[in-house]
Amino acid sequence: MTTVARIDTATAQLPLPAPLQLGAMTVTRREYSAVQVTDDDGVTGVSYCLSREAPMAEIVERLVAAHARGADADDPTSTWNRMLRGSAIVGRVGLVRRAIGLVDIALWDVAARRAGMPLWRLLGTGDAPATRSSSRRTPLPTALPARSPTRCSPRRTDGRT
Repeated sequence: MTTVARIDTATAQLPLPAPLQLGAMTVTRREYSAVQVTDDDGVTGVSYCLSREAPMAEIVERLVAAHARGADADDPTSTWNRMLRGSAIVGRVGLVRRAIGLVDIALWDVAARRAGMPLWRLLGTGDAPATRSSSRRTPLPTALPARSPTRCSPRRTDGRT
């Protein structure tokens, strides 16, 4: 059995091209947290999330990682259960659940890489094309009415998100 050997975390802050005003709050940057899981064979899996200034890396390190290290690298479901049971004393909702999810996604990435296939195939979603859509809202240099449809990006038609 190959086991989870390491769980590394990182946090990055990226400045926005222009300040974003959200009510009384001004957002000038985005903060992301990342997790990298490495098994005994050196296979790695990664995940990341928008942290919204929450200490996600520290939560993973202090409250979640110990429950995943030593677990079977080919069984993310059992490891998720270990992390959930192990974090019961500090709570199973909110930021702790989000930290478990970060490690869980990286574990599934490891399992897919070990199996030599894309994650979508490992999860059994098949080859059927999926309908995708994306939206974003970015500050514009000129002020437009708040509900103007020109403030949203059009749906992509090239299959990318």
